[in-house]
Amino acid sequence: LGYLHSLQEINFCYNKLKKIPESINQLSTLKKLILSENQFEHMPLISGLVALTVLDLRKNLLTEIDQYCGIDQCTDLQTLELENNRIMDICPEIANCTKLQYLNLDQNKLTLIPPEFGLLKLQYFRLKNNPIKMIPIDVYHQGTEKVLEYLRQYVPENSEIVQSKMYTDLAAFTNNPRLSDVVIRVGEDQFFAHQVIVCARSPTFFSTHVQGVIEKKEEVEKHNIELEKQKLPKVDD
Repeated sequence: LGYLHSLQEINFCYNKLKKIPESINQLSTLKKLILSENQFEHMPLISGLVALTVLDLRKNLLTEIDQYCGIDQCTDLQTLELENNRIMDICPEIANCTKLQYLNLDQNKLTLIPPEFGLLKLQYFRLKNNPIKMIPIDVYHQGTEKVLEYLRQYVPENSEIVQSKMYTDLAAFTNNPRLSDVVIRVGEDQFFAHQVIVCARSPTFFSTHVQGVIEKKEEVEKHNIELEKQKLPKVDD
């Protein structure tokens, strides 16, 4: 999928998917990602989907939406559908999606809503069937604008939404054939990687597969490294 650079919409709804290929994160022109009614327990990595306007993850098994998925990089996002999951925690970094207009969190397990959401210019903010404690029921019944107004009063002074971390910025280069400088082959599978990162995480890999090349000062445009499955060097977490 990573090679479909002009793709603008993906619809994988009504399946039993638990994850999607990481290569989808390379689709910088993708505008709609529909993953509703599957079996996702974790948010997919989406930091590279900088043109995304619609993300639909209704009726999955999500328990949290954290910043590590890179959702704060989707600054063109307008519609976020998260209805009918098991979400107990949601990150304030979503407030970086300043174009967001529709946020559906109905039928989850949220008790708290980040006050930073009050900074969004939402037209529709759905929170039905959540055990929310921080927003009075009478405020909720007055509609989206009153809920946002209520949340804004609890945003700390000089509050700044946490911007992207390096790991979300680098995620766009994960398994990217266009920018990698090493190909790791395991049987019929191949993985595009970066020597400096692999070597930093695995001294064994460096000493076994890379050091000799450096010492010989060989100028190799791209290395192809064959690994036997039973002899994979350990990569630290």
